[in-house]
Amino acid sequence: HILQELLDTHNIKIYCLVRPPLEGADTIEEKLKNRLRFYFGNKYDHEFGRRIILIHSDMTHDKLGLSVDDYNLLKENCTCIINSAANVKHYGYYSEFEKINVFGVKNLINFALETNMKFIQISTTSVSGNTLVGEKSKLNNFDSIKNYTEDKLFVGQTFENVYTYSKFEAEKLVLENIESNSLSNGSKLSICSMFILLIFAIACIYCLLTKSDLTSLKISRSRICTLSSIHFLHALISINSSASVHALQLDTYQKDNVNQHF
Repeated sequence: HILQELLDTHNIKIYCLVRPPLEGADTIEEKLKNRLRFYFGNKYDHEFGRRIILIHSDMTHDKLGLSVDDYNLLKENCTCIINSAANVKHYGYYSEFEKINVFGVKNLINFALETNMKFIQISTTSVSGNTLVGEKSKLNNFDSIKNYTEDKLFVGQTFENVYTYSKFEAEKLVLENIESNSLSNGSKLSICSMFILLIFAIACIYCLLTKSDLTSLKISRSRICTLSSIHFLHALISINSSASVHALQLDTYQKDNVNQHF
């Protein structure tokens, strides 16, 4: 859906890093085409080789497992990395999750620093620890409502599975590199950007007070604003980059045949 949003709203090329297929499996083009067709039909078939550029890569390897030519190609043509890759199982050995969700993110951060690209990490609300209801929610021992922000990554929460803990560790890496290595995550907004977000916030408050539907509010260029993470990501990209920016997206890294335990 991130790829779909970028294709529909930006006149750019998107370089998609995809793991080399196993022997006998679909090619990386067939793999991504099938995924897009599942959600959107054949709407984007004609974009392959034109605006969708596929590159063999493995984020768990040094320099993302890229060839020298592909490394230079991305360095010269991309300005933003969107990392949506992850092992999203909720059970298994932590080493398997750490390899992708933590060490993989570390390799991406190094790549962003080496190439001076912005870095956008797709995380999960589960890192807040607010994933359980009922009696089990008392594991966090919160005695009051917590305001959870990126400035307060750890608020004493607990993690009930290896997936959420690995995503928490990845966020720590991102924040540490923003502070110590000046990693750019596109969060330093211009005054104009802040104004746009202020207008959006006012619109949300208006909807709450009037019990209106946010999707009925037309923001600009007759575009309908919908309250979703994909559209918010699109807003961040639009605000922090020009229409000619080249984005780099990684496919969801789903480790095959992970040994699981309960």
